[in-house]
Amino acid sequence: MSNTQTPTVSQLYCASALAYGIGGTTPLPQVAPWYENCFFTAPPTVISSDLLPAACLIGQTAEGIILAFRGTVYNSALDWFSDLIVKPSSIPGFPGKIHTGYFIC
Repeated sequence: MSNTQTPTVSQLYCASALAYGIGGTTPLPQVAPWYENCFFTAPPTVISSDLLPAACLIGQTAEGIILAFRGTVYNSALDWFSDLIVKPSSIPGFPGKIHTGYFIC
Protein backbone atom coordinates (compact mmCIF):
# COMPACT_ATOMS: atom_id res chain seq x y z
CA MET A 1 0.00 0.00 0.00
CA SER A 2 1.22 3.49 -0.74
CA ASN A 3 1.15 6.45 1.61
CA THR A 4 -1.54 8.13 -0.52
CA GLN A 5 -4.23 5.61 0.45
CA THR A 6 -6.60 5.92 3.37
CA PRO A 7 -7.15 3.17 5.95
CA THR A 8 -9.38 0.43 4.57
CA VAL A 9 -12.90 -0.31 5.75
CA SER A 10 -11.52 -3.52 7.23
CA GLN A 11 -8.93 -1.60 9.28
CA LEU A 12 -11.59 0.83 10.51
CA TYR A 13 -13.92 -2.05 11.43
CA CYS A 14 -11.15 -3.81 13.37
CA ALA A 15 -10.20 -0.60 15.22
CA SER A 16 -13.86 -0.09 16.16
CA ALA A 17 -14.01 -3.61 17.57
CA LEU A 18 -10.81 -2.94 19.56
CA ALA A 19 -12.29 0.25 21.02
CA TYR A 20 -14.81 -1.88 22.91
CA GLY A 21 -11.88 -3.53 24.72
CA ILE A 22 -10.88 -0.21 26.27
CA GLY A 23 -11.52 -0.29 29.98
CA GLY A 24 -10.70 2.62 32.27
CA THR A 25 -6.96 3.15 32.42
CA THR A 26 -5.94 -0.42 31.52
CA PRO A 27 -3.83 -1.03 28.39
CA LEU A 28 -5.58 -1.91 25.14
CA PRO A 29 -5.82 -5.70 24.79
CA GLN A 30 -4.25 -6.99 21.56
CA VAL A 31 -7.21 -9.19 20.65
CA ALA A 32 -6.86 -11.37 17.54
CA PRO A 33 -7.81 -10.93 14.76
CA TRP A 34 -8.77 -7.28 15.37
CA TYR A 35 -5.40 -5.93 16.46
CA GLU A 36 -3.32 -7.61 13.75
CA ASN A 37 -5.70 -6.50 10.98
CA CYS A 38 -5.40 -2.82 11.90
CA PHE A 39 -1.74 -2.91 10.78
CA PHE A 40 -0.65 -0.24 13.26
CA THR A 41 2.89 1.06 12.67
CA ALA A 42 3.27 1.76 16.41
CA PRO A 43 1.25 0.84 19.49
CA PRO A 44 -2.00 2.84 19.46
CA THR A 45 -2.86 5.45 22.06
CA VAL A 46 -5.93 4.93 24.23
CA ILE A 47 -7.83 7.78 25.84
CA SER A 48 -10.30 6.80 28.54
CA SER A 49 -11.30 7.40 32.12
CA ASP A 50 -12.85 5.48 34.97
CA LEU A 51 -15.15 8.47 35.51
CA LEU A 52 -16.52 9.03 31.98
CA PRO A 53 -18.19 6.45 29.72
CA ALA A 54 -16.43 7.66 26.53
CA ALA A 55 -13.22 6.11 25.17
CA CYS A 56 -11.09 6.57 22.06
CA LEU A 57 -8.37 4.64 20.26
CA ILE A 58 -5.84 6.55 18.12
CA GLY A 59 -3.55 4.52 15.90
CA GLN A 60 -1.21 5.21 13.02
CA THR A 61 -1.02 2.98 9.96
CA ALA A 62 0.98 3.26 6.74
CA GLU A 63 -2.16 4.75 5.17
CA GLY A 64 -3.03 7.33 7.81
CA ILE A 65 -4.38 7.83 11.31
CA ILE A 66 -7.34 5.89 12.68
CA LEU A 67 -9.65 7.30 15.36
CA ALA A 68 -12.10 4.81 16.82
CA PHE A 69 -14.61 5.90 19.45
CA ARG A 70 -16.22 3.33 21.70
CA GLY A 71 -19.98 3.58 21.74
CA THR A 72 -22.39 2.47 24.42
CA VAL A 73 -21.19 -0.52 26.43
CA TYR A 74 -24.16 -2.87 26.82
CA ASN A 75 -23.54 -3.66 30.51
CA SER A 76 -22.80 -0.08 31.63
CA ALA A 77 -25.70 1.63 33.39
CA LEU A 78 -23.76 4.91 33.19
CA ASP A 79 -23.51 4.63 29.37
CA TRP A 80 -27.23 3.92 28.98
CA PHE A 81 -28.20 6.70 31.38
CA SER A 82 -25.94 9.15 29.51
CA ASP A 83 -27.54 8.12 26.18
CA LEU A 84 -31.01 8.73 27.56
CA ILE A 85 -30.43 12.16 29.08
CA VAL A 86 -28.08 13.80 26.58
CA LYS A 87 -29.72 15.39 23.58
CA PRO A 88 -27.49 15.81 20.48
CA SER A 89 -26.56 19.46 20.01
CA SER A 90 -25.66 21.71 17.09
CA ILE A 91 -22.04 22.85 17.44
CA PRO A 92 -20.69 25.75 15.35
CA GLY A 93 -18.31 24.43 12.69
CA PHE A 94 -19.69 20.88 12.70
CA PRO A 95 -22.31 19.61 10.26
CA GLY A 96 -25.35 18.00 11.84
CA LYS A 97 -25.62 17.35 15.55
CA ILE A 98 -23.25 15.69 17.99
CA HIS A 99 -23.63 13.96 21.35
CA THR A 100 -22.09 16.40 23.82
CA GLY A 101 -20.18 13.50 25.39
CA TYR A 102 -17.98 13.54 22.29
CA PHE A 103 -17.62 17.31 22.20
CA ILE A 104 -16.32 18.81 25.41
CA CYS A 105 -15.12 22.41 25.38
